[in-house]
Amino acid sequence: MSGFASSKETTTEMSVENRRQFERLDYRTVGTAYSPESGPEAPEVLTRVWTRDVSLSGAKLSSNIDLSGRRLYLKLLLPQFKDTIIECNVVRRYKHVRESLAGKERVEFLYGVQFLSLHTQSNLDNSIVEALNRGPQD
Repeated sequence: MSGFASSKETTTEMSVENRRQFERLDYRTVGTAYSPESGPEAPEVLTRVWTRDVSLSGAKLSSNIDLSGRRLYLKLLLPQFKDTIIECNVVRRYKHVRESLAGKERVEFLYGVQFLSLHTQSNLDNSIVEALNRGPQD
């Protein structure tokens, strides 16, 4: 983003499982992430995400919204995953703040996710499928 001169980053370790066992590929695509409600501290969230890199076991995701839950369901815009929903576990969180020369801040949230399972829409809870098909309102 033009006009942003410096940045500061906050990292929160979620677990020791945060290192991927397979090579990461610099691959970017858009998707939808759904985080079901998991308590008062982690309300339900449905938002657009972008991949930064992907491996066989996980990905780095970018979002404009803080996803406070630990479990995510991910639908990526890829022909080979047309009817597939990926169940993920968030193992690493970053808050990346960029500051413009005028002092305005832009916050980006980055997540390291571990892929747990691939689901077809027919074998997943209807509320998850409906939320992902509805898509984010942002």
